[in-house]
Parts: sequence; C-alpha cells; structure tokens
Amino acid sequence: MDGCCKTCKEDGKSCQKVTVRMTIRKNDCRSNRPVNIVSCDGKCPSASIYNYNINTYARFCKCCREMGLQRRSVQLYCTGNLLLIHNNYN
Repeated sequence: MDGCCKTCKEDGKSCQKVTVRMTIRKNDCRSNRPVNIVSCDGKCPSASIYNYNINTYARFCKCCREMGLQRRSVQLYCTGNLLLIHNNYN
C-alpha cells in the first residue's frame, strides 16, 4: 500500500553435518579424551504463504535433523574404576 516491497535476505548457510569434540561425563566418571560427536547445523527453510481457500496464511518450517544413529562404546574412567558405557551418538 505504501509503495514498498518487503524482501528476505539470504544468508546461504544450509543444513550440514558438524563434528564437535566432547568429553563424555556420567556421574563421577568421564572419558579419558574428547570424543567426536556429529551434530546438524544450518539454516531451516520456512515460509508463510497466503492460502485463498482458508483466507489466511499457511506456515511451514523444515528443520535440520539427523538421518540416523550409530552405536558407539566409550570407556569412562572413574575414581579407582573403569566403566564401559554404550550410548547412541550420531
């Protein structure tokens, strides 16, 4: 109405796999060294589209998410003990 058009700015960053090094801790036990953990990171496409059938905007969002899990064993070192823990890490 006022002659201006709103636009969206693209940042170009899409969903991708990111590896983070993390020390695993459980109670008073921890891994001897950091373990590689894979995460999902990036832009989540979304939109608001006017729908004439329902006379309002329809919204959708598609977020980064894992495609599967991998079972890994990590040795945890405790005070005077060794504990073997099985967890699912992506």
